Amino acid sequence: MRGLFWLLALSGAAVLAALVLRDFQGNVVFLVPPYRVDVSLAGFIVAVLLAFALVHALLRVVAVLLNMPAMAAAYRERRRREQASALFARAVVDLSAGRFTRALQAASEATRDPEQRPAALLVAAQAAHGLHDRPRRDALLAQAEEHGNLKEAALLASAQSALDDREPRRALQVLERLGSGAGRRVQALRLKLQAARHAGATAEVLRITHLLEKHHDLSAEAASALAERAALDQLAAARHDADRLRHVWLKLDARWQLRPRVAIAAAGHFAALGLHRPARELLIDTIDATPADDRELLWAALAGLLQGVDSAFLARAERWTAQAPRSAAAALVAGA
Repeated sequence: MRGLFWLLALSGAAVLAALVLRDFQGNVVFLVPPYRVDVSLAGFIVAVLLAFALVHALLRVVAVLLNMPAMAAAYRERRRREQASALFARAVVDLSAGRFTRALQAASEATRDPEQRPAALLVAAQAAHGLHDRPRRDALLAQAEEHGNLKEAALLASAQSALDDREPRRALQVLERLGSGAGRRVQALRLKLQAARHAGATAEVLRITHLLEKHHDLSAEAASALAERAALDQLAAARHDADRLRHVWLKLDARWQLRPRVAIAAAGHFAALGLHRPARELLIDTIDATPADDRELLWAALAGLLQGVDSAFLARAERWTAQAPRSAAAALVAGA
């Protein structure tokens, strides 16, 4: 299309030049003693235009020739980038397909390109992890971490590798190096939750579960089950030390303290240490906060902790019996 446009433009210019120059009667005289050259004005103008076009063309050719080394270098650079991109793409495909040896080889070659190097280091590290080559994996992840824009991704990959190696405490240490913003992202929280659960860090499990629930990454039921399990584990770990048990109980969020299973477990631990009164009080608080239909196990647990109860407790027990007249456990508590 452009060629047709230029052809039409040149044709129009030729026609216009013919019409304009047709009436030019003047001459151009060149005096070079002892010679004299007469040229028509029209011919002189045409000759000047042709000479200009020829000089312009020659200058373009010279410029292209002078620029040939730079053009060749740019071509080689473009080819190198294309090859590096192809190697990186092949490494990603091989990694996804489980061909770890091929993925490691392709990614290692792709690291020679400065633009592909950061991401290729991560792919190579994951391939080395798949081959159980821990020293090489750790070295590659350390190199990837040196690239500022990939530090977070490298740390997350290191944490996942530590979890796969069954080293949850090392995973937690790696995740602690994330910034405050990156550390609260969903993927980081998921890894922290796994690491905390395997490391027995129940307080951390409770905190992370709450954050994931806020992010809507965990359903309310799943979050509740995880948090309840963590609370039970935390209480069990402190069951031999009264002061520590009190501290753990008071540190628990109120919504977990009022869970029947958690309250029953805590009461059992307090009672085993001879602390019947705090055991009884926490069960009473939980009973009052629990619907009548779900109190049976709480009443049964309370029935063994009735030594030294006062008239206020008996009045409360009578109200419970009125609310659940068919409950044998409630009747047993009221009969204290």
